[in-house]
Amino acid sequence: MIRSISCRRIIAVALLALAVGVSACGQGAPETAEGEVAAGDYERGPHRGRMLRDGDLHWR
Repeated sequence: MIRSISCRRIIAVALLALAVGVSACGQGAPETAEGEVAAGDYERGPHRGRMLRDGDLHWR
């Protein structure tokens, strides 16, 4: 009898953890902060890498 109660507790805790994990998935994409550029909307360099600029300085 004691053994079946412990197994039930373990199963209940495992199901609760699974439910919490699944409910956290798919919350949507985070909003971009002010001044950030959305993915794909930035300048690309000659090898299709992201071009970073700050005044006269640029980095690819």
